[in-house]
Amino acid sequence: MPKDKSSSSKYSLKSWLHGEKTLISDRKRIFCQVRSKKVLHEIRNDIGDSLIWVSVDETTDSCGRYVANVFVGKMDSIDAGSPHLIMCTVSEKTNHATIARTVKYALRLLWPTTEHEERLLALTNNAAYVLKAAGTLQVIYPKMIHITCIVHSLHRTAEEIRSQHPKPNNLISSVKKAFVKVLHLLNPEGAACINSAILADDVGIQSELSYIGAHIKTLPETMTKLEERGLQLTTAMSLLNTVTTSFNKVPESLGTIQTEKMKKTEERNPDLETVKNISGILQGEPQAVQNYTPKEIAAFKYCPLNSCEVESTFSVYQNILADSHRRGSVG
Repeated sequence: MPKDKSSSSKYSLKSWLHGEKTLISDRKRIFCQVRSKKVLHEIRNDIGDSLIWVSVDETTDSCGRYVANVFVGKMDSIDAGSPHLIMCTVSEKTNHATIARTVKYALRLLWPTTEHEERLLALTNNAAYVLKAAGTLQVIYPKMIHITCIVHSLHRTAEEIRSQHPKPNNLISSVKKAFVKVLHLLNPEGAACINSAILADDVGIQSELSYIGAHIKTLPETMTKLEERGLQLTTAMSLLNTVTTSFNKVPESLGTIQTEKMKKTEERNPDLETVKNISGILQGEPQAVQNYTPKEIAAFKYCPLNSCEVESTFSVYQNILADSHRRGSVG
């Protein structure tokens, strides 16, 4: 601050500091705008004329705000490509209208003057308001295919199975409590260890664990494999069929809960049957898929079926807005 103007109210310390902050803020804003345009240009060049997939998911951050992230990527028969985060937006509330508006704005941000989004695949979770948002988007983009994350569907099935087997679930919870402490501090005479030993000796629990190992073991293994990036569509469908086949082999006397839950989750997956038909075509089976050319069907070779990419960004976002960074704001 100039010394000769320090006594003037116009050049008071407060005014000068405010001017400096405004200047810094303007510089940051200009830099972000330039950088944003450059990144969007790079994403457009990467996707080119390929078919695209878009994935959206939301969470509540540590500050209690509703945050929605939007990813896009290209669908190509040569490789899976890399996903791109194109929007992270904060809303006062989350419903079908805000989700649909967020996706539409994200696509317009990426392609403001073209109809590149004419053919796209939307990948979401299977929450009721998200399904309603996808229905709204299909009015705007009538050729859009909408599928829900199959890993989410399998997870809901796993939750249903766990609720039907409370004893093994109690055993696992008890063992976890016993190992919360460092291993060398583990007390074999402690309540958690004793309770775990008692539960492990229960004949009923041993029978249920045998049942789970025989018929449900493929479920968590398949979920882990399906989370892999760059998985081919035919491979993903084959893994999904493995779970269905395993469930169908369970004797009816032992229950059909898992099979019924799988059917219900698939019923809430709007265009899964279309994607299954496309997978069949890619495996050489004669199938009929309307409104798509052979070249476009071939582009589904690496079609993603999970929304893990979006969800992984939320953990990074939560770290940015940890308690020590609560004063940060999302512009």
